[in-house]
Amino acid sequence: ALLLLLVGLARLPWSELTLRRAWRAGRVSDAAFYAHLSPAGGANDVDPAETLRAAAWARAHVAPEQTLLVWGFEPAVNFLSRRVCPTRYIYDYFLTSPAIPPRAQERYWGLFRADLAARPADWLAVVSGDANPVEAIDSATQLQREPELRRLLAERYEPVERVGDFAFYRLRRAP
Repeated sequence: ALLLLLVGLARLPWSELTLRRAWRAGRVSDAAFYAHLSPAGGANDVDPAETLRAAAWARAHVAPEQTLLVWGFEPAVNFLSRRVCPTRYIYDYFLTSPAIPPRAQERYWGLFRADLAARPADWLAVVSGDANPVEAIDSATQLQREPELRRLLAERYEPVERVGDFAFYRLRRAP
């Protein structure tokens, strides 16, 4: 295991090793370190610094007993914020990917609906700009292609905050 670690580190440029050592020693902030891992120019895919900001926002605004459904390729937000996902699907791949056989996908949608019927999400975060090699279409666009989910969002949730590519919605309370 140590040999694999050394081989992996040997492939990194000296500037990267220096930055990592400075970060571990506390001379570089977490924000600066994670920002350097972010895609250049805010391009598609997961942005670690933005994921941390979204998780911090969720931790500050979503009560610990409340649920947070992240519609996107960002399951780390639930983990880092310590907020439970109300469904068994930590991201939307099995519900939206053309790589999933249609019969299986129908079954997964049924389970997803049943999970939300049993425990509606208190909060929903819709991710945009998360297209990647696994999912070529970003999650906000995928949501727009799902009439039932689009209707649920419009009728039952209110927009609250945007944190980078994360749009946070809160379940509307009964009057």
